Amino acid sequence: MKPETRKAKREIIEARKAKMTDAQIARYKELAVTRYERIKYSQEYLGTLLEKANEYVVDRAEKGKPLTMAGFQRALGIPETSWRMMRNGGCDHVLYEFLALNDLPEDYVDNLDGQMIYNGVPLITYSEFVNGLYLRQQEMLEEACINKQNPVGSIYLMKALHGHSDNSGVTIQNNTLNVSTEKLGTLSEIENARRMLG
Repeated sequence: MKPETRKAKREIIEARKAKMTDAQIARYKELAVTRYERIKYSQEYLGTLLEKANEYVVDRAEKGKPLTMAGFQRALGIPETSWRMMRNGGCDHVLYEFLALNDLPEDYVDNLDGQMIYNGVPLITYSEFVNGLYLRQQEMLEEACINKQNPVGSIYLMKALHGHSDNSGVTIQNNTLNVSTEKLGTLSEIENARRMLG
């Protein structure tokens, strides 16, 4: 679009805004909020998202390409803000609304013995779904760290996306063994570090 066309459109929008009353502006804002709230995800829609996620995983595997969170978001059609909201539990209430609407007790999910579907609707929270996608990607990155000759990119992504650290709490400086006990989980790791020094 040419700059003069953009400028003309901007002027038209500003002219329309100047003619609008505060009540009209408030009404448009209300409509925008209502539309945004209507986009809230239902429990029934989670089944569709699961299918799309599996299609994305299969597609990437067939092409020999890695899974990415941006790829999941694109394949599922979920904007970044909604994605973060889902991951942080902002949509988890819809599972319990679904249980209530179907006259199922709240502890129904806890008593399923692995059966996580009710009338074709998955009975997991949105945060479990999104975090499951992160685990799929993390698994792929861990395998790449183990199997590749030069896994630098995979290691970087593990640190950046999944909070991993390559600091084990054992450092060797000037032939001196420094052990941070708060970072080591067991005494056997300290013994292994001593054996490495010789």
